[in-house]
Amino acid sequence: MNRVRKIFWLVGGDTLIGMIRQLKTRLFGLCYKFKDKTHNSRHCFITCSGKTDGIGAQVQAVFSAMLFAQEFGMIYAHTPFGKIVGTDGSSEEWDYFFGLGEGEISTNDLHVESLHVVHVANPLFIRFKDNTLYIVEHCHSFVDSGCNSELYSTLLDRFVEKYQSSSKKKYKSFYDDGKLNIAIHARRGDVSKKGTHSERYTDNSYYRILLKKIQRIIDYLGIESSIHLYSQGSIEDFKELEEFPIYYHLDECVFTTFNNLVSSDVIVTSKSTFSYCAALLSKSIVIYEPFWHKPLAHWLPVIWDGDNETVILNETELQSRLKI
Repeated sequence: MNRVRKIFWLVGGDTLIGMIRQLKTRLFGLCYKFKDKTHNSRHCFITCSGKTDGIGAQVQAVFSAMLFAQEFGMIYAHTPFGKIVGTDGSSEEWDYFFGLGEGEISTNDLHVESLHVVHVANPLFIRFKDNTLYIVEHCHSFVDSGCNSELYSTLLDRFVEKYQSSSKKKYKSFYDDGKLNIAIHARRGDVSKKGTHSERYTDNSYYRILLKKIQRIIDYLGIESSIHLYSQGSIEDFKELEEFPIYYHLDECVFTTFNNLVSSDVIVTSKSTFSYCAALLSKSIVIYEPFWHKPLAHWLPVIWDGDNETVILNETELQSRLKI
């Protein structure tokens, strides 16, 4: 049963939930293969609106809508963030921080009274009609099906340009220019070993074993490094990692945290859209912890067997990239 649980988690969830998610993903993938990308609709818009969860989830939702618009010949119209939960900062601050509306038409500038406005639960049901604004919460059913997540690579420069359109000078950098700066995102706060969202919790043993592998490669190459862990709680919560010279940034300004994740040399993601989005915007080496949002081809996925406390990482590839 434990092996089955591990397999299902790697494909996107835990046991039955993961199996259902995987089946849905495959079904959507088949449906999208037959969806018309050659329509000639005029003034066919899509916008992302209606989400009220965390900032990472909302940013990735916008990314997914932008990708869907590109792939299906629609016009992306930007709707500013609404309610954001579980984080500091207003929706206006976050909209400015990410710059997602830069260079895009705003839904506030559309003559909505002359458009058909259609709310769709899934972009699969978009019919590409003329003079229509389609409103979705996200387009993950498209991005997460098949190998479509790799299509993000065609938009990364655009995402980065938007992110860099707002100044980040006021956010402190914790890094040394002469060192290899490793950023670890350990999701805590809203997740724990037991209870709500326990499937999104990553055990400290995972980080301990993974860091040993990374440290061994760094020592072999003679690279001076600096390890930074971004999370919530207290240092005592990470006592399993006391053998490593880690700089802890706990309950740090969330804007500062995100910007430091993006600007690191190596980013270790968690099962979180927060660090997933940071990885999309980063030029760093990405060590990816699998969850239901799939990695890009150049990321290095990790397989974790918690029962036997083993980590599988392509160490040869990591060493090769660190040499450059």
